[in-house]
Amino acid sequence: MLDQARALPSSIKLLLTLVIFGWSLYYIGFLEVSADGKNEKVLFMGNFLENKADADGDFDGEPIASLCSAKNWTKGLIFNCDAPTGGIGVVRNVHLNCIRFAIEAGAELIIPEIVRRDDRDIARFFPNPKGPQRGAPSDYYYDRSHLNWTLSTFCPQMKVYWSIDELFDTPMASPIPLRLNALGLSRVDRTVLAQPGRWASQFTKYLDYKSNPKTRLWPLRVNVAQTRYVWPTSYDGPAFARSFGHVLRFREDVRRLAASALFSMQKRVAAHAGQNDGDTSAALGFVGVHLRAQEDFWDIDFLPYEKQAAYYLRYMVQSRYSFAYLAPGASAEHVTSFTERARGFNITVVTKRDLLDKEELGYLSSLSWDQQTLVDYELLLQADLMVGMSDSSFAWNIALSRATAGGTVGSKDFTSRGSQVRWQDARSALVGEPNDYSNMEKATWP
Repeated sequence: MLDQARALPSSIKLLLTLVIFGWSLYYIGFLEVSADGKNEKVLFMGNFLENKADADGDFDGEPIASLCSAKNWTKGLIFNCDAPTGGIGVVRNVHLNCIRFAIEAGAELIIPEIVRRDDRDIARFFPNPKGPQRGAPSDYYYDRSHLNWTLSTFCPQMKVYWSIDELFDTPMASPIPLRLNALGLSRVDRTVLAQPGRWASQFTKYLDYKSNPKTRLWPLRVNVAQTRYVWPTSYDGPAFARSFGHVLRFREDVRRLAASALFSMQKRVAAHAGQNDGDTSAALGFVGVHLRAQEDFWDIDFLPYEKQAAYYLRYMVQSRYSFAYLAPGASAEHVTSFTERARGFNITVVTKRDLLDKEELGYLSSLSWDQQTLVDYELLLQADLMVGMSDSSFAWNIALSRATAGGTVGSKDFTSRGSQVRWQDARSALVGEPNDYSNMEKATWP
């Protein structure tokens, strides 16, 4: 055999050598390209998680530190806020209100729990048949290490408990219930405090009425009823409003899914643009759409699907973007219908399930319906344009965060742009029936 190989003509030997060498270069190049593709995604996700964890603006803790240092703090005064019920838009605002009221009172804080909703019917939740409403711990939604870091760094005066269970062996008198109405403060826009600067003094009077300061036993727990749209976010100044919401960052596993989905979305948009280099009619980017048609616990009458779809499609066509990311709060039939209708306008609609790989989809499926919506929340924050329902706290959270980060201010005067528009700025639009949403606009933390 060796003699036969030696007998091969030199030209054939040279050809075999070149083939092997060429294949080696191709294989090495393929590996490098594959590695580069993987490395690109890894770098993108790392940048998203580390440098763009707060997609709606950079975090600045100094306004929080300044506010906390200006308050009088009472050791042993413990705020215990009711666990909120609802989607992330409601829950997030209730949690931020709880933290803000604790700062105003100079109180220690038990981080509120979260009442879970039924994955198959979000109008139902999991009640506790015995005693006060209890729910899941805060890391059901949030990154606990980040919350701990922000509060301990910028508001070290506030002692934080992650659960009431941490106080199981602490002797305490019966807790004092607190509802905002008990303080006798006037409101504007139905629910928003007209004079938030009076809250602390009124709370002190109420506390002294309920518990004689001369005979009071410490520690003293105050059970605070949940408040949704109460504290006017403009009261503490724009710098505080821009930063305060950032103490609540979503859990890292969810943000990893969001980073991966965003990477895939941007790749699709770029590939589509590369295939249509001569087409200048389409803009490079995507529209984030929040389709909201499912009934929930609050029994809100959202615009019917047909009206939502008609407006959203018109909005997308006028935007000149040929891609849309759909955050569905609707039935599978509505999602399919909307996707097919958009295709008729040469617009590609994708959801998070279209953007994640098989392993990521498996992990996504292990999360609850509400936890999965956190991925949608992050993607809508990153969209070039965003459109949602004006009845939705979810949509208000995102729109106001985008507006605050971009330094823009929304307006309600859009009669020339269609009677369904209730709020709009350069980056986002909210549509709905002509109801009064001023309390949500003024008292939703960005």
